[in-house]
This record gives sequence, C-alpha cells and structure tokens, in this order.
Amino acid sequence: MQDDNENAVMTLVMAQSPKFRRALLAKLENKHAAASTVAKPERIVRRKEAALTYGCTTRTIDNLCRTGALPRVRLPGRERALGIRESDLMALITGKGKCDQKIAEGGSYVG
Repeated sequence: MQDDNENAVMTLVMAQSPKFRRALLAKLENKHAAASTVAKPERIVRRKEAALTYGCTTRTIDNLCRTGALPRVRLPGRERALGIRESDLMALITGKGKCDQKIAEGGSYVG
C-alpha cells in the first residue's frame, strides 16, 4: 500500500515542471533542517546525583541551592523542588556558575 502511494506521488511530481520540482525539494530540505534544530529538553538531576557529580554531600548541594548559587527546578504549583538542571551544575563545576560570580565580586556563596 505504501509503495503504491509513493509511486503515485512520484508520478505526480515528475509530471511537474523542473522549476516546481526544485521549489518543492527546497521546501522539503528547509523543513528537514528546521526539524533537526529543535532543542532537546534539559536533563534534571536529583540532589544525590548532583552531589556525586560535584564531589560533595547532599547537604552542600542544599546549601548551594539555598544561597542561590545553584538554582532548583520547581514544577508550577509545587513547593518541593524537582531537582537541578544539569547545565547549571556543569556551570558551577566549570567555574561559570552564580557561586563563582559572587566570589569574584568579593562575596561568598554562603550569604
């Protein structure tokens, strides 16, 4: 059934002018390129995984979140945090996080 549909479409397309076929091909290529650039959702890690990655305890992760150095991800209408964005954790590890900005300004991440 699918082969019959594909053959019918190919017959219709081949009956069109070369200009039309080029325009159709360009539209299909643009649509494919746009579909491949869709951003993937960010990975959310739990406190324990964040602590293992950062090389500290979950209490340290809680303190970093409490002071704002590591933002928590919360679902709308919820009090408890879901976790921490992996990108925020990696920024903290590589020295591009909010904690490092506060220390560079002469402050401390503790408060």
